[in-house]
Amino acid sequence: MDLALIGLLISILSFIGAVIIAFVSLRYFRKQHTINGLQDAFKILNNSEHRNSRKKVYELHHEFQETGNLYIFHDVPEVENFRADFDVIGVLVKNKNIDKNLFLREYGLVVYRCWVCLEPSKMKERQRRDVKAFMENFEWLSEQSRKFWEHKGGHKTKIYDPRQKP
Repeated sequence: MDLALIGLLISILSFIGAVIIAFVSLRYFRKQHTINGLQDAFKILNNSEHRNSRKKVYELHHEFQETGNLYIFHDVPEVENFRADFDVIGVLVKNKNIDKNLFLREYGLVVYRCWVCLEPSKMKERQRRDVKAFMENFEWLSEQSRKFWEHKGGHKTKIYDPRQKP
């Protein structure tokens, strides 16, 4: 073998090695990005403000079940923040910034229950605002949650009533 051929083979092997390293690095970066997104979502959903908002949504849902009054959801800051949190998380999951299966395994039932609680008020709010896309990412996330948990029966779980004492 002459030196030119050896040099060419080394160049080709170096190029192939660089391409492999680039693909491995890109895959690692994407995985790390989705894990970071998941951690951020958990921070949002586990903070006391969001937990209090969730409790308020459950209370209002049960009050709505008793009274049929959709207006109780209107202009309630906890409801507005709560819906916005899940709509944003829906965007992030849909665009693969958050790993969908990991998120749904941990929070899928919460998302689905909360959608059930707020669906009538969101539909009314869509009509009031005349915006069909209002909270569509939250709705999409809820549908994904229902599909994910349907085979386990989790989508049929009872909605917690914080008004009842243990």
